[in-house]
Amino acid sequence: MELLKNLNYLVAFIIEITALIVYGQFGYQLGGRTWQKILLAGLFVGTMVLVWGRYLAPRANDRLVMPMLLVAKLGIMGTAVAMLLYLGRTGQAVTFGAVLVVHYTLAVLWRQV
Repeated sequence: MELLKNLNYLVAFIIEITALIVYGQFGYQLGGRTWQKILLAGLFVGTMVLVWGRYLAPRANDRLVMPMLLVAKLGIMGTAVAMLLYLGRTGQAVTFGAVLVVHYTLAVLWRQV
């Protein structure tokens, strides 16, 4: 069981990195000129990093508590799913959403959130 719990922590890390990539791709696609694409990608990723680091990271000084912690994490990850859908990546959105459901269900049951 301990191995499964540790694997779920690894999945959490992969989910967070994937969301950063999606936020960046979304911002990049919104821009027109190259500098706008880069700026928007940076703004989307930077905003996610700031919010995550300030309120959701395990060692954040102002970390939210349950259930708001879970709501905020699901909001950020759900936004990544919506971004994938907007980008026309339906299969990736469905897969990412399914992984989120399984991960966060186990994280709540195992008190890993």
